Amino acid sequence: MEHFETYWILKYKGIKLPGIATYSGKELYLTQSEFGHLTKLVYFVLTKELPSLLSLSYYFNNMIDIFVKLDLPLTWVTPSGLKISYINIKFDSVKIKAKLLKTSKIATVKLPTCR
Repeated sequence: MEHFETYWILKYKGIKLPGIATYSGKELYLTQSEFGHLTKLVYFVLTKELPSLLSLSYYFNNMIDIFVKLDLPLTWVTPSGLKISYINIKFDSVKIKAKLLKTSKIATVKLPTCR
């Protein structure tokens, strides 16, 4: 989605597909719901036509599960040079209440724990 231009109509956000990405050559405006359906269709077509891609996805998900269980960070570089890091951070819940206002409610804040 970050590769497409967004547009707003009133309070609704949509995605603008450029003409080079459409069959008719004209720009296409999709709602977020329509864009979600499009991404699902692309995913299902790719996994049906290229079953090895689905196997690769399962392999990567299993590798991530192993790294998480071992509490190890996972880092890789994409072919375009983007460095991606996945670190499983654990959080503790802390309840707080403002002491300045007697009518304030208790709030829960999640803070990262030390590794």
